[in-house]
Amino acid sequence: MGQLVIKIGFTSLSAWEKEQWVKLFQICFLKNEGQSRNIFAKYELNPETSCFCYILHNDEMVACYSGIILQIKDQNVFLSTDTMSNGVVRDATVKMAKLLYADLKLRNVIAVCGFPNKNIAAIRIRKLGWKIIGEINYYVGIPLLWRFLLCSRGVSSAQAWYLRRPGIGFFNAVNGFITLLGRNGLYKGAFFSLKLSCGTKPPGYFFIRVPSRIIQPKKFGFLMLSSCDKMNQLMYDSFDFLDMNSIDVP
Repeated sequence: MGQLVIKIGFTSLSAWEKEQWVKLFQICFLKNEGQSRNIFAKYELNPETSCFCYILHNDEMVACYSGIILQIKDQNVFLSTDTMSNGVVRDATVKMAKLLYADLKLRNVIAVCGFPNKNIAAIRIRKLGWKIIGEINYYVGIPLLWRFLLCSRGVSSAQAWYLRRPGIGFFNAVNGFITLLGRNGLYKGAFFSLKLSCGTKPPGYFFIRVPSRIIQPKKFGFLMLSSCDKMNQLMYDSFDFLDMNSIDVP
């Protein structure tokens, strides 16, 4: 089946492992090298808490489950960010997940969570016991009016984790038509561009939900690693505060 390897912390990866990750991402998600490196940059920005579990087969990385340990209040949660497999090893996602979850539990991580696509969600529900509890919708601000009556939604109380973003890539790319609205304001973009945000609720009164046929909502789910009911409720409560800065990629 290949060798399962766990690496905790960005600096624990060798240069070879980093190159293998980028190469595998290109294959699995049909991205070019530059796009793949931009995605990988988020782990470098969260160096102490980035986690990688991969399968080595014939001296090649053929599958990898990556994520970042973040916090809700004073509790650690693991945000699953990139899961990929080239198909060489059967049930690679499940094998990596079980090993990684056992390791995370020993590190006092109370839950794993994320925004899985349709295929990964089915695997996580059926084989790993995840619960999908809702969707993160996209909203576009009405020109000239969007900035009025913005909703804080209590984010200052740390009800949702905050993922650091690369200085290049999706969030900071200057786009003539769309500017992303995050928790602390606008990312780079043209002044007259449409303001796009996402969350379980609109970020303000002058925002319209983008139809799913244009941009698919992101499903959100989690798996508790602790059986404590209080911790389980914390994940449900935090769902209402998820926003642009909580998701793995836009």
